[in-house]
Amino acid sequence: MLSFNGSLSLSLPTKLTDIYKKAVKIFYLRHNEEFRGKNFTRAELESDNLPREVGEKFKKLEKMAFEGIKEGKLIFGGNEVGEMENSALFHRLPDRRTDELNREKQFCFIHLTMQEFFAAKHLTNMSETELRNFVSKNINNGKWQLVFQFLAGLMNDKEKIPSEIITDLLPEETEEDENNAYNEECPWKIEPRKVIKWPTGDKKHLAVTLFKCCSEKSEMKATVQRKLQQINFNFVNFIFCQLTAVDCASLVTVIENQGKNISHLQLMDNNIGPLGCSEICKLLKCRNSQLSWLNLTRNQLTDEAAKYLADAIRDNNCQLRSLNLSLNNITDKGAQHLAQAISNENCQLRSLFLSYNNITEAGEQHAKNLLIKSQPNLVKTLWTRKAQAPSTSSIYQKAHSKREGQKLKLKGGGESRGARERDMEEKEMLTAPSLMEQITQTSH
Repeated sequence: MLSFNGSLSLSLPTKLTDIYKKAVKIFYLRHNEEFRGKNFTRAELESDNLPREVGEKFKKLEKMAFEGIKEGKLIFGGNEVGEMENSALFHRLPDRRTDELNREKQFCFIHLTMQEFFAAKHLTNMSETELRNFVSKNINNGKWQLVFQFLAGLMNDKEKIPSEIITDLLPEETEEDENNAYNEECPWKIEPRKVIKWPTGDKKHLAVTLFKCCSEKSEMKATVQRKLQQINFNFVNFIFCQLTAVDCASLVTVIENQGKNISHLQLMDNNIGPLGCSEICKLLKCRNSQLSWLNLTRNQLTDEAAKYLADAIRDNNCQLRSLNLSLNNITDKGAQHLAQAISNENCQLRSLFLSYNNITEAGEQHAKNLLIKSQPNLVKTLWTRKAQAPSTSSIYQKAHSKREGQKLKLKGGGESRGARERDMEEKEMLTAPSLMEQITQTSH
């Protein structure tokens, strides 16, 4: 067991890179034979410095990790790992038979993220020109995404590496769109709403990567925020981006200062879950927030997420008028949380979409009764009924956004998931055709 003299507590890192820096050091000091049984002071453990001989061993490891990711190699021979094979950084695999008589030891890093961390450390040893070229060439390659996030964190220790190597890649392109669904009021009764989207379809994943990098380096976050303020847009578009709760935290941290400019946030078809939803709710509560339209369709949201949203839309600062929570896992309990929040006098919400959740007819009726009883003179729209099984693709609606304006056209049938993804930039999750005839106005 690792022990040290002095205080019994260590300050815990909060950024991913700092966590891995600390973990690598402790793993190595705890399991390597030359340090076994040695006591360490608090200062020694909190310091990022390693013994000189360890630093030399790690440099070889860094190059091996980098070349492995570059070549798609996750398994390494005993001759490559060398004297590091007994450290806690590697997992021993079954030996590989090289011929009838001989076998070779095989190893892999204890986790792929550990290999990515060492690969990032290797990048910090490149020249500025070499590193800039490498990042620019590979920033859109998914296998390097976490490596670049670690690289951003490691830049805090490398003053010679400018953060502009990453921030200069922030996409600046926008696109205009016009659609009934973007209107903050009931979308099929009002004229189409014009918006300016950022990022554009082919740049969304690049923007996500840069946001993750910003979470590791404060200077980088400030630079990106300044750049965003110079881009004219009001619609933040991260549809189909596989965002997680951690990604939402990065997104909110970067765009929170853009509050007065952003009216629409499109997060349909991600995986943010309740924790990610709680991060998004921070935007709704910001004093300068003008966010009036939010789409969280198909995001693994539960009653816990509904409770977070209910708390947010009751907040004095919240300007939200349209909220889409279709195709999630919200039950009667979550619907009740939301209905109670909508009945609050501070709530600005006008349209709430809850179709294809786990809400019973009794739960729907209870929510309607709450709204009618509390706000009898206020017109608010609650969409809850299911028209068909949620697995069918007729719930998708293709939004043709030509500059002269064009009515929405329904696209149904058995379209495959792959085809939808290829055309996903023109897709908007709305509701099934028959649902349009089942709008429930909760009060008049």
